[in-house]
Amino acid sequence: MLHAAVKRLILITLCLGLLAGMSAVIRAEAAGEPEASPDAARMAAETDAAIAAIKNVTLRSEEKILAARAMYDALPEEAKALVTKIAVLEKAEKTLRILKDKDAASRIKKLIDARRFDEAIELAEEYMAGQEPSEAPAEVMTRCLQACARKAAVMMRDGEYERTDTYLQECRERYAGADLTELDRALASLNRAIGEPESGAVLAGTKGEYGTVTVRAGDSPALVKIVSLSDPKNALTFYVRAGETAAVHVKDGNYTLRYATGDKWYGADELFGAATRFYSVDTVLRFSTDRVGGDIFSQNYRVEISASSDGAISAVPTEADRF
Repeated sequence: MLHAAVKRLILITLCLGLLAGMSAVIRAEAAGEPEASPDAARMAAETDAAIAAIKNVTLRSEEKILAARAMYDALPEEAKALVTKIAVLEKAEKTLRILKDKDAASRIKKLIDARRFDEAIELAEEYMAGQEPSEAPAEVMTRCLQACARKAAVMMRDGEYERTDTYLQECRERYAGADLTELDRALASLNRAIGEPESGAVLAGTKGEYGTVTVRAGDSPALVKIVSLSDPKNALTFYVRAGETAAVHVKDGNYTLRYATGDKWYGADELFGAATRFYSVDTVLRFSTDRVGGDIFSQNYRVEISASSDGAISAVPTEADRF
């Protein structure tokens, strides 16, 4: 048998619901509107009671909020017009969304702090499923992009510059429309780590004094290698940025010229990444310095790296192991 106090509580709740329904009917009559049906008043009262039961919103309130929303949406229009607490329900729904966003962002951050970046990204994408990046919860999207940037930083520290660049570009495309500041910072860090050399910067070997090789790069940068025929291990390697020209002095001797080119420089280990193209120049570059009186005479060669050599020394594709 129910305790007397519990019985009284149930009775009071039913009375309140009935009074709410009667109030709605009275309001309709006072406003000169058609009198609502008893069923409509009852359903509206039950919905108002369900909304009132939500009280202080926490993450645990979701079930009550969803139930109240389902009750309201299922009402006929006549009964919806009698519900007095719809604003309370809408406020509860908004508060719940905020709490859920914060909770998701917190859980993602914990995964990031534990260096479980893939899991953090997976959780964020699962939470944002069906939403455009520009419409996704800002806190969750920010954490997702932080996880991407941290994952890229690990790849970058391992010297995987091309893989890092490819990954960051994919993330930019995937989350286009969101605030990509985190990814922009990661790309800036990558470019600083790569440190594209200046045109004419010698990366290996020693320059000469008089004989000159001038190389003009086309739309792509190039790494140029001048190899001694008498000592292939003795090579002068220098860099030329896209659209720029570099000239270096070469010691006397006979040489072949090779170069590698590609869209973006990824450092001495990866060169221009998987898309690196290698070429060699068939012409032997012969350097000798002659002094006649007070004059010095030497050879000068020009190589233009472009689709059309325009009269400059031409090059043919070669294999990577011959570079």
